[in-house]
Amino acid sequence: MKNKALIWFGSPHKVGYTAQMVNELANALSDDTEIFIYNCYEENPRPCIDCGFCKQQEGCSSSDLDGLYAALEESNILIIASPVYNMGFPSPLKAVIDRMQRYYNARFSLGKKPPIPAAKRAYLLLTAGSGEGVSFCIIHQQLEQMFTILNAKLKKTVLLSSTDENPALEQALEKIYDIAKDINQS
Repeated sequence: MKNKALIWFGSPHKVGYTAQMVNELANALSDDTEIFIYNCYEENPRPCIDCGFCKQQEGCSSSDLDGLYAALEESNILIIASPVYNMGFPSPLKAVIDRMQRYYNARFSLGKKPPIPAAKRAYLLLTAGSGEGVSFCIIHQQLEQMFTILNAKLKKTVLLSSTDENPALEQALEKIYDIAKDINQS
């Protein structure tokens, strides 16, 4: 089976540390892995407004994420690549995460179990200006319920910290290549 990897890219910088980590991972993946990158800053997703649409029927009242939803449902790999801002995600990526509410409501309001049948392996590529600290724990807590609803299991996380001090990307490469190996072996 060919791997289909969906990357939610949550950085405003196309050549920053987060982008470098994504590029290293993408280059290390086998040619059998199809990669779709959703750039949150370029796509500028609308925020969830809790309109109630997804409580009544599958889908979302806003169509701006229809392509992302289709890619998510077809993928078997989900990679979230993002800097950490104020112990959380940048707002465009947070909007995407919040819009996964449609799958929560598919499960709990509409009774679709599971809302996404295709199981996924999830990976996090995070960058942070300072050390790990509380941010790392908060990020995992924010994603735990979403991963369950998306039928995803978090496998590995890479955190490149202290980016304010210009760290060498090499400190994260071993973990990035370990993720690539994990994906390539499936």
